[in-house]
Parts: sequence; C-alpha cells; structure tokens
Amino acid sequence: ITLLALLAGPYPAGIYSAPARIASAMSNVPIGIFSAVLPVMASFQGENEPIRRLFSHSLLLMIALSIPFALLFYLFAEPIIMLIYGDQYSASVLILRILSWSLIPIFVGMSFSHVLLSQHQLVLRLPIVTGLALITNLVSNFLLIPRSGAAGAAHSFLITEAFLAIAYAVASGSFLFRSRSRTA
Repeated sequence: ITLLALLAGPYPAGIYSAPARIASAMSNVPIGIFSAVLPVMASFQGENEPIRRLFSHSLLLMIALSIPFALLFYLFAEPIIMLIYGDQYSASVLILRILSWSLIPIFVGMSFSHVLLSQHQLVLRLPIVTGLALITNLVSNFLLIPRSGAAGAAHSFLITEAFLAIAYAVASGSFLFRSRSRTA
C-alpha cells in the first residue's frame, strides 16, 4: 500500500486498501486450520508418509474452501464493497475481483508452507522462498503500478501469491514426494 501510494498516489492506495483488507482477513481461515495441523505435522520429524497423508487432506480442504470463496468474492464484489464501504469505493469492486483469485494460491500455498515449517530439515527453506517472493513482489509492483495503479498492485499481489504457492510446493516437494525406500 505504501509503494502504491508512492508510485500512483493516495487515491489508488485507498481504492486498493479497502478490498485488500477483505482478502487479507480471509487468510485467517487457513491460518486457523493450520494452527491445529502444525503441531501434529511437527510431531512426525522426518517421517514423510504421515505428513504426506496430513498434507493431502489439508490440500484438498484448502482447495475445497478457496475456490468457493474466490468465486463468492468475485461474483459478489460489488454488493460486498457497497455494503462495507459505500458508493465512494465503487472503484474497489474491480480490485476485489482481482484479489479474489489470490485466495486460491494463499490457501494452497499454506498447505505446502506448513510442511516446510513443521520439519527441522526444511524450515531454512522458508526465508529463501520469502526472499524470492519479496523480489517478485517488488519487480511486479514497479512494472504494474505505474501502468495500472491499484489494479496493477492487485495483479502484483496475485502474481506474488501464485509465486509463493509454487515456490513452497517446489521447496517441500522433495520431502513430500520422495519414495518410501529412501526414508527407511
């Protein structure tokens, strides 16, 4: 939001800020779920089979939740914005529609990130992924905000969250998908 205000001005920052708060609040859903799953995952240090089972259930749950939420916020962006913020935020409808699609990589990415977070041997991969996502976010913001303002910031956020989900999947893939014979 600060970068958006600096590159495009306070009005686009305000138009982006309102729907960004809604999308951000939705990230509490997987955070709450994974708060319950993380201690169980952490209890299986180095054992990929029980973690793979937990991960599979978690991933399916995240997909089952995120797609309907994304569709809900996309389809009902206008009444949601009007109800919460009023007519003066009508330009935020487009932003919420763009940000609604970020819920899918946010939810799915948390499935992978919590595998990394739960394992001593993987946790050091998190700062690397986060650093690469920061670079992705900065580059996409500097490319998109000057051209598209608040919509550019929303697309940058979507790109960053998609990058994070993919990077978490790559970083946890060797642990999750290695064969059983290599763990014995």
